[in-house]
Amino acid sequence: MVGFTLNQAGNALNGKVDFGGCDSISLKRQDKGVNTIENGKTANQPATVVQGSALTNTQDSPGIWQGLLSSHLGAIKRASPVTLTLIDTGGILHLDSLTQSCKWLISGQANQQGQFSATVYRGKPQHCKNGTISLNNDGDKLVLADTPLFNQPLVLQRHLGPVERPAGEPVPELKILGVGLGDMVDKLQDLTEAPKQFKAGQHDNPQGNRRFVNAEMPLNALYSTVVWPFKTHPDAHQDVLSAYAVRLRGNHISAIQRIHRPMPDSAPNVSAYVQALLAQYGTPSQETAKHKTRTFTWHYDRQAKLLPASQAARCSPANPNDRDQLRARISTEYTWFKLYHGKVTVTEQTANSTLIPVSDCGFTLTYSLTAQDNGTVDRLSAVAFDHTAIANSIWQDRARYTRTEVSQQAKRLEQGANAKLRL
Repeated sequence: MVGFTLNQAGNALNGKVDFGGCDSISLKRQDKGVNTIENGKTANQPATVVQGSALTNTQDSPGIWQGLLSSHLGAIKRASPVTLTLIDTGGILHLDSLTQSCKWLISGQANQQGQFSATVYRGKPQHCKNGTISLNNDGDKLVLADTPLFNQPLVLQRHLGPVERPAGEPVPELKILGVGLGDMVDKLQDLTEAPKQFKAGQHDNPQGNRRFVNAEMPLNALYSTVVWPFKTHPDAHQDVLSAYAVRLRGNHISAIQRIHRPMPDSAPNVSAYVQALLAQYGTPSQETAKHKTRTFTWHYDRQAKLLPASQAARCSPANPNDRDQLRARISTEYTWFKLYHGKVTVTEQTANSTLIPVSDCGFTLTYSLTAQDNGTVDRLSAVAFDHTAIANSIWQDRARYTRTEVSQQAKRLEQGANAKLRL
């Protein structure tokens, strides 16, 4: 048991938990009009008002929609995640909780009553039942109404889906080593600093990987990498710059990653480098310091305007550790040098960066600087990415996976329905 202090502000309670290692606590009053399940039965409360336009087919609202299903296990109230993925040929509805896990195949067309069939293909029979659902689209919300599956209406928020960028939409003037978002990936070949080495490749989501660990997948993109050798050890790299171009934007750069370790005898001062960054990009939207590393992040909206710290939450996921948060991974392999007691050792390295696109954001640039004991730069990393382009790439992969799953399960259910009994 722990104690906590709370202050009321309207319908919210904010305070702190009085226990080592814990942080703040924030609560909001639950709408009394929302149904809850108590001991397996629906509580006698008025139903949620259904708004929006009724869907007749799933292709009108493609995307991934997420919400929480309120229920009770004895005296303990729980909120179980519900995910609905819709494509042009149907969808997958997934309920995941401690007591039950169900997956339904959703039909692509509604019947004459405006209901979509929901057929169980994974889960225990005592917990998962076949049924129907009605879908009402209300902008960024999707209401599952008139459904016996959960015994209560359920409101889902759009989590990911196809987003088109208007033609001519601006891109912020941010550049990493002379390369900016929106440039053509071939621009890397125009870099004049010598000596350098150049390589290109293709990052694809493995077709055999049907289970996404922590919802993270390699970015499906063309990529090019330029490396600068360490002058006293040509087999090792001092500077590595990679650019990724998702297919949805041709070969326009959608993400950049740079890893740099300066020469020990010419490393810049961290404070001077920070001042140069602030002079170029302005006051960062976010700033953190941990041990010897300082991290600066600049967020931009879709009109390429820098967002102040007060609006930084628009570009940050509500819970970055959420296992359902979809994200992409970019990786750069290179040979690194390490100076230790005057000796240089060469090792193989891989730089991984996780990109989490947020619908309310346009672009993000992050610089991280690690200092040596004398205050000079020991290591520098920089990442910039286009939220819309990365989200579209992730959606393309997830839609491809869902389309395969819908097709396979529909075929399996059809075969089961047409099977003949052999005596």
